[in-house]
Amino acid sequence: SRRSSGRLPRSPSRRESSSSLPALGIQVKEVLDIGCGNGCLSHLILGRWPKASVTALNQSPAMLHRAEELVKRRRVEKSLGFELERLHFVLADIKTFKPKKNLSYDL
Repeated sequence: SRRSSGRLPRSPSRRESSSSLPALGIQVKEVLDIGCGNGCLSHLILGRWPKASVTALNQSPAMLHRAEELVKRRRVEKSLGFELERLHFVLADIKTFKPKKNLSYDL
């Protein structure tokens, strides 16, 4: 088994985001990242769709903490490439998660 080094994972770069996710041909405004883990996919989504907002959902407080730390680290490095207001971390299980009223997700 692999041992955790305690270091935060590297967040994806803008170049990786544009080549890693398909265009889909639809306008993406709201994304629900179920089981967001350390938040790397949320970063990719925000880089790929510049007008989208992401709700990053996880039932593990430890994983959400790691995801938030990754955002803080990237903010300090001034290399996020997106506005923080577009990323929302939510501690919840998908079975009990209730989206905001009248909100639907494109992805």
